[in-house]
Amino acid sequence: MEIIHSEIENMINNGPKAEDLQKVKENMLKKYEDLQENKWWQNAIKNYYFNRLNLINDYRPSVESLTGESVQKTLKAIVDQGNVMEIVMKPIK
Repeated sequence: MEIIHSEIENMINNGPKAEDLQKVKENMLKKYEDLQENKWWQNAIKNYYFNRLNLINDYRPSVESLTGESVQKTLKAIVDQGNVMEIVMKPIK
């Protein structure tokens, strides 16, 4: 847990590494382009009607607009709220 807290603190203070953010964005866009899967369309329709998120038109521009600064600012806002929960899962024997 110390490593996780240390990494979160590092991202709040310094933002994510540029190469890590780029890899995440590439992965998000790769998953987005899997339009032949029914599960993707089910999720897109659900998000549109329940959350007013238009994944067809808005997803790619949203991912491409992510910056280290925006991630850093959002993470800081979340942590500053104090709504942080630690969950440790242990295997069942």
